[in-house]
Amino acid sequence: MRKWIVVLIAALTLFSIGGAALAQDPSAVFCGSLAEADCAILQQSAAASMQMSSASAKFELNVSVAGLFGPTPIVLSVVGDGSYAITDPTALAGIQNLTSLTSGNPADMAKAFGPLLKAFSGDLNLTINIPPELAMMAAMQSTGDTPPPQIPPSISLGLRMVDGVGYVNLEGVAALDASGQTPKGWIGMDLVKAMEQAMASGMGANSTGTATDAVQNMDALAKFMKVERLADTTVDGQPAAVFQTTLDLVGLLSSPELMQTMQSQGGSDSASMQQTMMAAQAFLTGVTAVGTQTITLNDFYNRAASAEIKIPLDMAALMGGADSSSSGASQKLDIAITMSTTVADINSAAPIAAPEGAQMGDPAMMMGSMGS
Repeated sequence: MRKWIVVLIAALTLFSIGGAALAQDPSAVFCGSLAEADCAILQQSAAASMQMSSASAKFELNVSVAGLFGPTPIVLSVVGDGSYAITDPTALAGIQNLTSLTSGNPADMAKAFGPLLKAFSGDLNLTINIPPELAMMAAMQSTGDTPPPQIPPSISLGLRMVDGVGYVNLEGVAALDASGQTPKGWIGMDLVKAMEQAMASGMGANSTGTATDAVQNMDALAKFMKVERLADTTVDGQPAAVFQTTLDLVGLLSSPELMQTMQSQGGSDSASMQQTMMAAQAFLTGVTAVGTQTITLNDFYNRAASAEIKIPLDMAALMGGADSSSSGASQKLDIAITMSTTVADINSAAPIAAPEGAQMGDPAMMMGSMGS
């Protein structure tokens, strides 16, 4: 099942931010049946993105579920803003060579990613808005003398990375811990050292190939992607092209090529693999996945991206025809996931500094806890 999740995430990533954003070589950008001039825009955008040294962004993620408490949907949203900067321009060459970074050799990956992490600085501020219905469901889980958890309407979280050290601000999360055991403020960890220790211990070696093949095998994925150019728009007064990509998830999970790839990497027998594929197809029947990207035509930078995934679920069918109404649950759920991002301050984002007074964690302890 883990492989299917990896493949699904990789496929959704490709369609939601566009093939141009992930292409190692502009000539390898997926264009489908686009006109040559339109394909050239995607190729130039891929080349331009590889030369970006910094940028800021704002984004929003909404997960809507209708049918759980009646027809009115409940919505969980995450909004945020952030920025990044490449502090060592020579590291851009390493970022472009994605093939060598995903070779599947843990030692090679550790050597390649270490300098890249040190050359990358990032800052991300998140606000998670929690619907009252979820808080009510959490309260219903309390038993006996255990008081129900107090879930606030929103939770804030800060993430930052500077010189290979990752930081997380747990102030908002600590406020939820009645025991007071969650540390407050900024906590840091040397991600380069943590990754080296993880690779040395063999963690991640089994899943690397799956993720690599899923992202890099554009030819196989292209069969299930459709890209088209929509009506042009303007961004900050500049003309911009809009491209839409549609992904056929059911077709992807039904393909013999994907089944062969999963079998070769996991050693699963054909019968169990077919059973897994049938379950995935049943779950994804009726699912639609559409993504867009907006590229300004004077500099070919990707200024905005969005994605919408709609998942209709028939709970009775998924449970083999069981009557879920007897338990008070709705038999049908309509799930919608929408994501949107806008990009600004290209090559002129403000510098990012490490947070003052951060407590440093021990990577060895983290690796030990993950391996236990």
